Amino acid sequence: MTGRTFTSEQLAALDGIAAGGTFEAAAGAAGVTTRTLRRWRVDPVFAEAVQQARRVAREETAARVRDLVPRAVAVLDEVLTDAGAPATARLKAADIVLRRALDEPDEQDPPAAVREPGDPLFAEMDRALGREPAGAILWPEEG
Repeated sequence: MTGRTFTSEQLAALDGIAAGGTFEAAAGAAGVTTRTLRRWRVDPVFAEAVQQARRVAREETAARVRDLVPRAVAVLDEVLTDAGAPATARLKAADIVLRRALDEPDEQDPPAAVREPGDPLFAEMDRALGREPAGAILWPEEG
C-alpha cells in the first residue's frame, strides 16, 4: 500500500467494512452515500486498504479464537466430568470432543468447499485445533 493519506470519512468507512458491516452501514458511519463508497472501492489504493483491513480483522479474530481454546477445552472437561450436569449437556460435550478428535465435520461446520486456499481465518482455526492448515478443501465426489 502506498503512503497515501485517507480522509476521515474514508477511514471511518474502512473501519466499518473491516468490522464486517454492510456497505450501507459503513457508508452511514462515514457520513457518505453508498454511491460514494462504491466509487472509492474502484480506486486501487482504497480497494487494497479494504483488503488489508479485512485481513487484519480476520487475523485479530483468529487470535481471539486461539486465546479461547484452552478455556473452551476446560469447559468441555468440566461438563464431561460433572456427574450433576444434565445428561444432554454431557453427551453434547462428549460429541464435540469426539468429533474434533476424529476430525469429522459436523452440521455446524461451514461447507468445506467455501474454505478458500490460504484463508488466514481457517488456517489459524486449524492450527488452534491442532490440525495442519489446508488449502481449498473439497468434499469427495459421490458415486
